[in-house]
Amino acid sequence: MKINIDEKLETTEILIETQDDLWYIKNILNPGDIIEGIAYRRLEKRNDLERSKSTERIPIKVKIKIENLDFQPFTDKIKILGIIIDGDFSGEHQSIMYGPGDTLKIYKNLNEAERDFLNEAVKNEYSSGMIFVSLDDEAADIYLMRSYSLQDMAHIESNKTGKRYDLKYNEKQYFLDIIKALKNIKNVFLLIVLGTGFEPEKLYNEIKKDPFFNNIDVKFYNTYDTGKSGVYNLLNSDAASNIIKESRMAKEKRILETFLRNLNSGLSVYGYDEINNYLDNGAIDTLIISEEKFKMPETRELLNKASGIKIYIISNYTEPGEIIRSFGGYCAILRYKIK
Repeated sequence: MKINIDEKLETTEILIETQDDLWYIKNILNPGDIIEGIAYRRLEKRNDLERSKSTERIPIKVKIKIENLDFQPFTDKIKILGIIIDGDFSGEHQSIMYGPGDTLKIYKNLNEAERDFLNEAVKNEYSSGMIFVSLDDEAADIYLMRSYSLQDMAHIESNKTGKRYDLKYNEKQYFLDIIKALKNIKNVFLLIVLGTGFEPEKLYNEIKKDPFFNNIDVKFYNTYDTGKSGVYNLLNSDAASNIIKESRMAKEKRILETFLRNLNSGLSVYGYDEINNYLDNGAIDTLIISEEKFKMPETRELLNKASGIKIYIISNYTEPGEIIRSFGGYCAILRYKIK
């Protein structure tokens, strides 16, 4: 992502570079915000000689007031719907699709938290290209790391157990199926093999022998679990490399664990009103907000008081996000207890 902020005009222009950028954009836009972009409208033309009508879509620049946003995780488009507020089509409904390569202009004065949030994408701190293969002797799951979640890429059965048990188990074919699936994923820079039993290390050795993976950093870890649980446990483990521990999801998990641990000692609080009071007393060190609460108008009151405080926006699509939502979407870690 590249951004250009005009303080005088209170506009932010965003060049979208990756699919992950769409998630960040989704979380700073709200109904009522005004954006400018290129829309394709169908114009009617009359051919008097043939007495027929033909239509075509042409690109026009429009400014719309947002009514709704349609974002689906792991897709390369976000759809913004609203009403055109100037020009020949003023008052008409319009939708605009944005994806990598497009430019979005927002007529909005972003607060400090929103700017910091976008800067994550600008710095490309949590770039994709990290693949996890989590397996045992029964099945393997392949995940792509996104900024906001793990994307399911493939599920491969070994045929060792289950309904297809009558088929002879072939470990070599099992590994070949996994490697074939991995080769279909583009732009991978880090491949992490993990899981239980002997199969993860055996797969790791097979991958290392394949010249296709020569330019990819391949790592192997034994874990106590498989599937997404195995990946989440690895993300916060001491065994994990620095690049894994600095992923967005790993940070979310560490923040959540600190929050939960401090509940017993009175150094964590939750709930909008409770946090609002602690902000007034200057006792909050870290403010944790679920992504849907981050978009709420009342949250801006908290953020206006939170200058200089560490703020984390937690994705809805992760396990930490689900837990933060169960606490009402507003959580905080304190500097000190107030009696």
